Amino acid sequence: MTSLRDTFRLCLVAGGALCVAAALPASADVTAVPSAASASAAEAASPTQPALMADDHAPAWSPDGLRIAFASNRGRQASTDIYVANADGSDPVRITGAETIDRDPVWSPDGRLIAFVSSRGGAYEWDVHVVEPDGSGLTNVTRADGCDHRPSWSPDGRRIAFESDRAGHADIYVVDAGGGRAARLTKDGKDDLWPVWSPDGESIAFVRGDIFVMAADGTGARNVTQTAGYHAGATWSPDGRRLVFMSLRATPGDWEIAVVDVETRETHTLTSNAARDAAPTWSPDGRRIAFASDRDGFHGLFVVDASGGAPVRLATQPAATSAVQWSPQGRDIVFAAGDYGSRRILTMGADGGGLRALLTGGEAPATASAP
Repeated sequence: MTSLRDTFRLCLVAGGALCVAAALPASADVTAVPSAASASAAEAASPTQPALMADDHAPAWSPDGLRIAFASNRGRQASTDIYVANADGSDPVRITGAETIDRDPVWSPDGRLIAFVSSRGGAYEWDVHVVEPDGSGLTNVTRADGCDHRPSWSPDGRRIAFESDRAGHADIYVVDAGGGRAARLTKDGKDDLWPVWSPDGESIAFVRGDIFVMAADGTGARNVTQTAGYHAGATWSPDGRRLVFMSLRATPGDWEIAVVDVETRETHTLTSNAARDAAPTWSPDGRRIAFASDRDGFHGLFVVDASGGAPVRLATQPAATSAVQWSPQGRDIVFAAGDYGSRRILTMGADGGGLRALLTGGEAPATASAP
């Protein structure tokens, strides 16, 4: 029988904490969502348009809300590249093009750079790279043996925190955005994962089974979750006072969404359902939290008030339990939908209206002049 601890570790592996040699091939038997801006949610859910093979995922909104970066294998089934498109789906451009796996794009706070993870060093050597949104200026900023994952920008855009197993287990490191020697912040002999900077740049939250917070120089690490179980995927509230996270309590696979006050360590569980509630993310005003859940037998997108209450389903599309993001203005939400290997990027209004696909089909968009 799989233990709770084993289930937690399997979840971390599935989330990319350890090395992954390559992406699975995309499925040929998938359905696209029409991308017309006028498409209704019902039309978007209708299986009427067969798609070419493509797996679009890990969407990330630019700080100005005008563009969306994402990872995809469209047009290049043996590789996964980073793409940038306008928020309405126009002018999509592939900005990386090596015969490798590039994934998990994250915009710098000023929108001038995109950090991502790449297997260019080999199947068991993943590095963090940065590139400009037009595909120029590609730089490997964590050139070292091992697997580097989950880059997180400091609010001033000068540094990048990431997790790496280069010392034999997962630790949190920080490196200058231009590259150089990375500073190892955690040395406790345990797996430290999911680093994320506080809005003021003074602290970094991370996962060590529980949610921990430490100073940006690695000192003063303290446990801020006192509830039983294992926790993951913490993100800061816009005011920097709270963290929302996934909480695995007693039943394998039963993840809930919870919020903890960083100073008082008071925790409130926002969901209670025998399902996997995942990928929680704050609205820009800090009043609501969007998340993905399979509570009805398939993955959907939900929103819940940060102070509690009944979650409201926004989309019946099967939301992938990965990146869910609000637009910087808080009017829209972007997420990946579908099964691994055949996902699509969808956007919709924060009120649940205007569901549409960013792109359709599996054709390759224009390519930037980038390596």
